Amino acid sequence: MRSSTLVVSEVDRTILERIVRLPTSAQRSAQRARIVLLAGSDMGLRAIARRVGCTRATVRKWIRRFADRGTDGLTDAARSGRPRRITAEERCNVIATACRPPGDCGLDGITEWSGQLLADASVRAHTVREISARSVQRILALASLKPHRCEYWKRSTDPDFDAKMRPIIDLYLRPPDDGPVWCADEKTSIQALERRFPDLPLYHPGTLIKREAEYIRHGTRCLTAGLEVRTGTVLGLVTATRPASVFVEFLDLLHAHVRAGRVIHLVVDNLNTHRGPAVAGWQRAHPGRLTMHFLPFYASWLNQVEMWFATLTRRLLRKGDFPSADHLDAQILAFIATYNRLHAHPYRWSYTGDPLAA
Repeated sequence: MRSSTLVVSEVDRTILERIVRLPTSAQRSAQRARIVLLAGSDMGLRAIARRVGCTRATVRKWIRRFADRGTDGLTDAARSGRPRRITAEERCNVIATACRPPGDCGLDGITEWSGQLLADASVRAHTVREISARSVQRILALASLKPHRCEYWKRSTDPDFDAKMRPIIDLYLRPPDDGPVWCADEKTSIQALERRFPDLPLYHPGTLIKREAEYIRHGTRCLTAGLEVRTGTVLGLVTATRPASVFVEFLDLLHAHVRAGRVIHLVVDNLNTHRGPAVAGWQRAHPGRLTMHFLPFYASWLNQVEMWFATLTRRLLRKGDFPSADHLDAQILAFIATYNRLHAHPYRWSYTGDPLAA
């Protein structure tokens, strides 16, 4: 039986084991990850094929792909299909039209695009020969454009925005060798809300869970959390308030977690508790241990832990029922533990700091 000896690094092994473990992984992705893990344990090709339930040719294929390109080689290559009837130039024209207000295209009094309006406007302007509303929607979805939606934002008034922003982007895209990069922030005013009556469960398909509109307030909590950029691991500290001493306590938690001798690169905003004498005192007590990287003003979207806060809200807080503030504390810490055990992953940071193309 021929050996399939393959060198799998610890980082790759962690990624592959997570793919195998996650219930949301596609079956084909989990199978390929298992093949590589078994090959890394010196198991023979025939034994791997028997264990995984595939042919030896399939085992060879994915071992070779992993050896050539690492975990990126385990994804499917782009497939050929029916030739597009809408040319690349026409697709760009649709996107360009969607980025303009309807009034600029002769639709006075209309402030919001729809798929049909975009299709009609594109054909009328002779930028597309023929297109349906559904095709417009597919083009916009592939370009991640949603002209029918909006969200509020705060324009940064920092005159040094570019000079402060680019070092943060460099930390994400080209992390330093002397230690890990962490992003930290506080999520304040988390309400401990208890529903006055329990939810009514699903009785049959097609129904929704019934939730009582009235609730009881049990106070609020503040979560100080940090996310390691390389692994997605989260550390959290739940408190009743947010004095300067809480952030110092979080630094102690971070100090205990990160291996000694490594520099902690910490990305934070300009809150006064991140800059005060308490933090300066901590840095003097731990020389060379902590390097602070401050975001530009009004640029919280550059802090990766904000993306994890959205996950916390969606998976726990939005539908949570908390009979006390202490119960809310325990649930947040339990969520962090479960997230680190099953779901922690690095975010795919694609923004390079360059202006977005029109």
